[in-house]
Amino acid sequence: MDWGKWGRTPFLPTGKLLENADTVASRSLTQTDLQATVEELIAVPETDRLMVQRNKTIAIALALVQDSEGHQHLVYAVSGNYTNPRIEAAAENLGLTRWTTTPKSGVPGPTGAPADAEQLLQETVNTNDEYVMLGVPAASRPYCGDCAAAIQHP
Repeated sequence: MDWGKWGRTPFLPTGKLLENADTVASRSLTQTDLQATVEELIAVPETDRLMVQRNKTIAIALALVQDSEGHQHLVYAVSGNYTNPRIEAAAENLGLTRWTTTPKSGVPGPTGAPADAEQLLQETVNTNDEYVMLGVPAASRPYCGDCAAAIQHP
């Protein structure tokens, strides 16, 4: 599929450990590991997989809880806070925690919207001081221009 015609481009594939601007690093996960987890998550029955690939985006990120323990959790969001029992069951089997949030207000950009999965993850971090995202979310399809800008400049 030619994602470029919708303003989508692959985003930051890398093998280094996930980290944030303060150099807090993942204990073992790389961006490639996150992308592999996305691929495993969307390996649901074909009808659900096709719907996700055509109409929805799933994004997975590594979140650090800023407490004395510094727990790291794999979290995910689905564009528009869409729910699907088979996707939720697959995520639970992978040990993923679902994040839903109210999208930030604003007008959708030319290629994306505040309810895109990547932006929902970023908005959860922005509105909860206890969380920090390590690396950038991996998504089930390449980032649109708006999501890329939102993640690079939260």
